[in-house]
Amino acid sequence: MSTGDHQFTPQPGDILLLERPPSGHNPDISKLIRDATHSPYSHILVALGDDQYAEATPGDNGRSDIDCLDARQLDERVNQVVRVDLFRGSDPPVDRQRLVEAVSEFANRARPGQPAPVRFSLGSAACLAMLQRVQRQIRDDSLGQTQGEHGSTPVPEGSWTDQGLVHLDLERLQRALFWALENGDSQLFCSEFAHVVLNQAGRRTRLPQKPALDTGGYPTDEPIAVLGIRDHILRIAQSLSRTVLHDENAIETIFAEAVRVIGAYLLKLSPARLTIATYFTPADFSRSPTYGRIAQRRKECGAEWFEMPPMPPDGTWP
Repeated sequence: MSTGDHQFTPQPGDILLLERPPSGHNPDISKLIRDATHSPYSHILVALGDDQYAEATPGDNGRSDIDCLDARQLDERVNQVVRVDLFRGSDPPVDRQRLVEAVSEFANRARPGQPAPVRFSLGSAACLAMLQRVQRQIRDDSLGQTQGEHGSTPVPEGSWTDQGLVHLDLERLQRALFWALENGDSQLFCSEFAHVVLNQAGRRTRLPQKPALDTGGYPTDEPIAVLGIRDHILRIAQSLSRTVLHDENAIETIFAEAVRVIGAYLLKLSPARLTIATYFTPADFSRSPTYGRIAQRRKECGAEWFEMPPMPPDGTWP
């Protein structure tokens, strides 16, 4: 696939970032991801070369589907979304064999009956979104208290009444969410899968300057009211089951993560170190200095990729 003098055939290790149109569901899971990460992107695929692409999506009964798409299936996907943006690293292409082997390992583990199964964790995604909300509330509370020193009414500490979280220690809740999200590579979502397989193939994706989630002062593996918690997470689970998945079993990971968060909150747990793949979102891939946007596909363009300017360095959408 080419346009003019530019060659835009996806190479091994390229990433495709998708913006989905509004689904009509309430809530719209893609919109929730875009809003939480301040990005147009809500899903990611990894190019394997030879018109093959890999992704992680929710499967039946809560397990993960590690799918490989061919050119025809990618065409179908393009017809379902607003656009697909192609990002490429400045380094040479990733070794295709290593990348395919990493994807195959996950695909084998995702099959029923495996000793270390892979599940698509909507629970992890929900915890990620909740962690971002908690961090915003902590910042808002801090701003409100500062303003209160100058005559304004301070924000009550730990309040989050519109989300059902009242009188909680938000700093403690933040630590509990971090701890719960450190759940290894058996509970993953689309961008965590992409980060891990690319890392195994030799391309470590660097954090952007402004990541979607602030990991604060926690050491990382980078080379450089409890009832309120439960009710909040369970409301998300029930809503997703009714409007998005239509499968009660597919949201089992949300209930499992709710138990982990509550336990961590009660025991005042916090992680010793963060594995950064757990916190990489589609937005972080688009903002990472590892990649630059080079091309785009839309339904009306057919099978052609058209040259696109790079994303602004601050991660905003042009």
